[in-house]
Amino acid sequence: MITGTLADRALTDTVEEEVRRRIPRRGWRSWAVVAVTCTLLVPGVWFLRHNQEHANAEFDATRRSLDVAQHQLKVLRADLSWLRQDLGAVKGQVRQSTTALSTYTAQFHQAQAALARVRSQLSTQGTDVAALQSCLGGVEQALNALSVGDGESAVGALRAVSSSCESALGSDG
Repeated sequence: MITGTLADRALTDTVEEEVRRRIPRRGWRSWAVVAVTCTLLVPGVWFLRHNQEHANAEFDATRRSLDVAQHQLKVLRADLSWLRQDLGAVKGQVRQSTTALSTYTAQFHQAQAALARVRSQLSTQGTDVAALQSCLGGVEQALNALSVGDGESAVGALRAVSSSCESALGSDG
């Protein structure tokens, strides 16, 4: 058994020597390749990391802006809801005011018509009063003339106011 182990060991040693011969030794060339690779790779990794941090910062700022905008939108929606309710109340008040205005306008037109009738009646009554005063003045003159015995003057005074007396008599009915 010992011989098998020695033979195995000798075979292993032979294989190791063969592998060492076939695999080149790493010398200064390998280190130069590693150094150049690191020299190029490290700034690239730093640049990518820096860009990622910058992108993350921009994303965070955008997210905060979005949160603020969403909050403002909620506030504006609440304000809009209140304004809609207020607008509904104002519309109701406008309808009531419009109805009241229509009623008041109709009443105003009725009052204007009544006032016009009263003015017309006053004008007619003023004319009647003037005619009556003229008639009474003539009758008074006629009575004064008769009291002194002047019949002709009395008749002339009555003739002068006869149209006024007929007008006053006609308007009275």
